[in-house]
Parts: sequence; C-alpha cells; structure tokens
Amino acid sequence: MTLSSQSHSAEFIDGIRRYSRTGIKVIVSGAGVGGLFAALECWRKGNDVEILEQNDAPTPLGDFFAIGPSALSTLHYYPKMLAEYNSTSWNSPLWWCDPSGKKLVSEFVEWNRPGGAPHAAKDVPVVGFMKLRPQIIQMIVDQITRKLIEFSSYFKPL
Repeated sequence: MTLSSQSHSAEFIDGIRRYSRTGIKVIVSGAGVGGLFAALECWRKGNDVEILEQNDAPTPLGDFFAIGPSALSTLHYYPKMLAEYNSTSWNSPLWWCDPSGKKLVSEFVEWNRPGGAPHAAKDVPVVGFMKLRPQIIQMIVDQITRKLIEFSSYFKPL
C-alpha cells in the first residue's frame, strides 16, 4: 500500500481530527517543546509515536520564548491547547528597529499585508506571542497524556 492509496478518513479524539493510522512508527528524541509538538503532529497525522527522553519526565526549565505565527496557527488543530494557550499567553509585538528607533518593518505584518497571498496565520495580528516555557511544556504534556491519545510509551529513559 502506498501513502497515496490510503484513505484520508479520520476520527475525532479529544476534539482533534486524527487521520487514519498509517502503520508508520515515529520515534521522537527529546521531550522539549519541539519534540513534544512534533510527537503530537505525527500522532495527528496517523502515525504511532514513541518519545525517548533521557529524564524521567519533561524538564520545563527556562523562562519564556516567542512563538511565531506559523507555529501558532498550528494550534487550531488542538482546540483544548488553543484555549489554554489563549488564556495564559500575552501578546507582545516585536519590531526590528535601526539605532535611531525607526521601525525596519511595515506596520502590517507579512501575512496580513493588503493583496498578500492567503496564509495559515491570517488571523494572527502581531509578530510575537510570549509564553512561559514551563506553561507551554505542561500544556503539551497535558494534551499528550490525556487518556484518549495512545502513544506506545510516553517517556523511556535512554
């Protein structure tokens, strides 16, 4: 069976549209923000996922980081995470300026410029959204560990 011959049927689990199983097993190395979100996306696309992490659990160390519009637009696939994200993050526009303070970018962000091509982040108003790292790690872990999502194993210390 080839990928193109597969049905694109899906089921809804915890409000998430999960594509039919592909028979592919994905191993994700590392349970940081990127690894956890990659695991969720692979699962959503119908793959079986195993996360390998050297610690017994995610370590939400760090302060905060900004999430760009393309990554943020992906949250619409995860309604509970999107609601949690919206209730715990703050809108923090980031602008690049020259030494005199003159903005080097347009007031219209790239994906919202008049006449621009449609973009997945068309409803995202600003450049950066600040989120505390421990909160976003916990938000993703909560989504992964809801009993409706079945991973072959969660954390397997190396």
